[in-house]
Amino acid sequence: MTSAESVIDPQRLLAGLARLRSHVEATSALHATAVAGLEGDARLSGDNLLHYVALRSRDLRELQNGLTDLGLSSLGRSEAHVLDTLGRVMRALAALATAPEPKATEGVDRRTAAAVLSGRSQALFGDPGAGGARIMVTMPSEAAADQSLIDQLVVSGMTLARINCAHDNPTAWLAMIRRIRAAGKKSGREVRILVDLGGPKLRTGPVEPGPAVRHIRCPRKPTGAIAGSGQVTLVPDESSDNDDAIPVGAGFFRRIRVGDTIELTENRGRPRLLTVTAVTKQRVSAGINRPSWIGPGNPIRLMRGAARIAIGVIGSFPATAGTIPVAEGDLLVLTADGLGCPSRIDGSVMHPARIACQLPEVLPAIKPGQRVLFDDGKISGVAMAKPIRYKSQDGVLIRIKRVAGGKGKLREGNGINLPDTTLDLPRLTEDDRRDLAMVAPHADLVGVSFVRGPAVVGEVREVLGKYLGKTSATTRTTKLRRPRSLPGLVLKIETADAFVHLPRILLTGLAGGPFAVLLARGDLAVEVGFERLAELQEEILWLCEAAHVPVIWGTQVLETLVKQGLPTRAEVTDAAMSSRAECVMLNKGPHLVDAMHFLNDVLTRMRGHLDKKRAVLRRLSVSALT
Repeated sequence: MTSAESVIDPQRLLAGLARLRSHVEATSALHATAVAGLEGDARLSGDNLLHYVALRSRDLRELQNGLTDLGLSSLGRSEAHVLDTLGRVMRALAALATAPEPKATEGVDRRTAAAVLSGRSQALFGDPGAGGARIMVTMPSEAAADQSLIDQLVVSGMTLARINCAHDNPTAWLAMIRRIRAAGKKSGREVRILVDLGGPKLRTGPVEPGPAVRHIRCPRKPTGAIAGSGQVTLVPDESSDNDDAIPVGAGFFRRIRVGDTIELTENRGRPRLLTVTAVTKQRVSAGINRPSWIGPGNPIRLMRGAARIAIGVIGSFPATAGTIPVAEGDLLVLTADGLGCPSRIDGSVMHPARIACQLPEVLPAIKPGQRVLFDDGKISGVAMAKPIRYKSQDGVLIRIKRVAGGKGKLREGNGINLPDTTLDLPRLTEDDRRDLAMVAPHADLVGVSFVRGPAVVGEVREVLGKYLGKTSATTRTTKLRRPRSLPGLVLKIETADAFVHLPRILLTGLAGGPFAVLLARGDLAVEVGFERLAELQEEILWLCEAAHVPVIWGTQVLETLVKQGLPTRAEVTDAAMSSRAECVMLNKGPHLVDAMHFLNDVLTRMRGHLDKKRAVLRRLSVSALT
């Protein structure tokens, strides 16, 4: 025996564990009413969650060190079976100390806990893919019309499809559902569908439109000198809403030939020359010799050699989306309505920039000194001590404290986060209720956004029961598969309030049908601060494991790979860590199918090394020593 082992007193550790077990049992008994209505497996899970919360209310590090020194479990993997782990360790210590065996404990054991979690995951998410992983994919808009895209995703390993009701429309959602069902039938396996409600998301209101202008850029050398021609697309006037193309008169357009040049005068009065490189019936491609700002009404001349073929003007096209420039130190008024606009000077009076909040009922709740964050936290400010009135509308005056890069722009639809403000928002918006009536009869899962407390769980289940109790006209005419029971719930944990109330949310969820938690790390990071995200996502995983509730790992998984075709090293590590959840979510992007293959490979490999927090000692892939 080493000198270190000789000073460890198993009897002292046994007494410490006995006190800890008494604390866990007594604390859990104080909250017994929270699990009184649970039955069967739900009661086992609810009790264990109470045990785990009680266990983690103490600092166990010194006790853990002693257990580790004796080669015993340090309780670090006890989340899913707290009392059973305590009992087993205490019996081992009693044997070492030649003390009487401690009383038996009542609690779920490891095998039962694993079986409960596995069964719930199966009930919600269906069968995993070939490598044992479950991957959920957010459907892009083109999925409503592109069957081959969905077929590729299913073949690549997609086991769940997410339809985001914050985008597109019911017609597109129902078309996506048809194609997903068809792809699943073709592949011989079911692909579950999550309909994700938009929820009471705080967003900025409309902004005064910018000028009607097309900004044509040219490539530049590292020195800043122009390195080549800019690219311009011309279309006939009737196609003026065609992406960033420049409309011209139909008669002018029909006379353009490859090799022609087009002379124009841009907005600043400077002459520019376009060289036509390609012509079709609908589009003309041309190179432009200098960067330009082109607006409606600018004169143009079609030249073929020295001959003038036609003259005309640039047609009309939509104004650019409005923006509000902001910098650190600026003032901003958050209003109840009206068009947002940049700061303005009226004589000697400076009027600060303003922008509306799409849920104006939250404005009275914002108190001086509380943070107001915009655009996923890229712009952050603090409410000033004196609210102001702007054009007879109540508003909150905000001092901008930080802007990513020093300067930024606010646009319509930017997210607003109020991490310090207690909000009394509807748990289900009118849009949510309308969307539920339309698509819930065809969904396997319903996602609830911006959960703030446990009450939303019962409300959503009640609304679902009402809608599924009737056969709507939509259900009769679309001939889509209708679930036989209420869809499972996916509760998105993306607010500070949801994290604080998570144990109560989990207990409320256990009282009804199957449900899971989506770890929505984007908004959660904005709410609690990026520096706290790593800690909080671990705690959410632990609490859900203690309640035997499946978790979906979400937000920007392999985002650079999905959007640009190559992942960052940090993203690969993040994807590997996501294997501790029961399902992983990918967002849409041009390289989505490649990302599916990559993630499936990572998850398949990591499941041989990790089971939740527990290292699984699969044979290493290194070469043998020689």
